[in-house]
Amino acid sequence: MNKLYSNLVLPVACIASLTSTAQPCTGTPAGNTVIAQSYSVCTGSSASLSLAYTYTSTGINYQWQSSTVSAVGPFMSIPGATLSNYVSGPLNMTTYYNVLITCTNSAQNTSASQMISVTNCSSNCVANAGFSLVPTNTPQVWNAIPASTASVAAAMWQWGDGATSNTLFTSHQYSAAGMYTICLSVTLTCGSQTTSCSSYSVYRSSSAMVQVNVVAPGTVGLPEKSLSSENVVVYPNPNNGHFTVSIPDNQEKTCMVEVLNLVGQLVYTCNEKTDGPVTRTIDLSHLPNGSYFVRVSLETGSVITKITIQK
Repeated sequence: MNKLYSNLVLPVACIASLTSTAQPCTGTPAGNTVIAQSYSVCTGSSASLSLAYTYTSTGINYQWQSSTVSAVGPFMSIPGATLSNYVSGPLNMTTYYNVLITCTNSAQNTSASQMISVTNCSSNCVANAGFSLVPTNTPQVWNAIPASTASVAAAMWQWGDGATSNTLFTSHQYSAAGMYTICLSVTLTCGSQTTSCSSYSVYRSSSAMVQVNVVAPGTVGLPEKSLSSENVVVYPNPNNGHFTVSIPDNQEKTCMVEVLNLVGQLVYTCNEKTDGPVTRTIDLSHLPNGSYFVRVSLETGSVITKITIQK
């Protein structure tokens, strides 16, 4: 879904966002969502799972469970799977995963689950309903990008606010900020069907509604004015938290580099004066593995690049 965040402009210094000292957890941990690198895998492949949001309190424990019966179990605890992320062994059938998230101080817990569909890839008929949500450079407008559009005969979006759309390429507006779970269901011409869901926070800085536009794969935000993704290079990607932002043909006088996590929190910002090519090395190795958005803003516009930290 969409999230709008306001720009944080600092003088010249480049700093990582500071967080206050972590406090012990209390009560029931906040709800979370299990995300997967791929929601549909071939027989014999592994599933890579993680949580959409990171808990900042201390005293949070994790226990991953699995079931091959149904989405409601019965679940069996997976020995040694006690981190916030989990990589399975080879799978030979559709498997349902559940993670218990417990606050040890209160002994209360919450859970989140995800289905990994396992398909015999000797056939080309494998539906893929994965999608990603990325911000554009137009205020309060985001793009939803399906992972695959090939051979899609039917599709339905469930936007999490009670509204649905019965076509793949469509638009939706949110009138209220909040946490929404978006689901995409697709059916291929060969009959294969699957569904993928992800949760996003929708924020807005004005009374205007937030809009999501579904666009074809390969679209990463909407470049403003003359600046485009060809002018800005972010490498390596994926990376271990160390990466470089390069603007070899820069002729602008100021440059801002921001890094935001998937829920729109600013985790790094750099605002500096420039007089030529820009090469900025960034160290975010202290951040957890996952996806982040790098936004580079110049006088002629801005470009957003999605990166993956994988240590």
